[in-house]
Amino acid sequence: KDNTGDVHKVRCDEIVFIEAMENYVSVRTVKQTLTVHSPMKKLAETLPDDLVKRIHRSFGVGLRFISKVTKDSITVECGTFSRSFPVSRTYLSEVKKLLDTTANNDWEE
Repeated sequence: KDNTGDVHKVRCDEIVFIEAMENYVSVRTVKQTLTVHSPMKKLAETLPDDLVKRIHRSFGVGLRFISKVTKDSITVECGTFSRSFPVSRTYLSEVKKLLDTTANNDWEE
């Protein structure tokens, strides 16, 4: 349910990123951007870890849209859209472990 009360069906594999904004979360998908009235923690708990990964207290990214990973940031790309997000130390080892199990990634220093 978005901030206007409308209910939207969103495929988890189409989520490019999620961003916390006080009591709301912005959900950017392949097709649209939605604003959801929910704490980030609550929304992140409902998303499958193998499709959308929390990387910071304020951000989560769709794993299939990751184009670059460094020791402190992740860049996602979808069409002409590109944005980099910080990876907090809290989530870095978990993100590395997940991505290392799904592909042979070169982690840039």
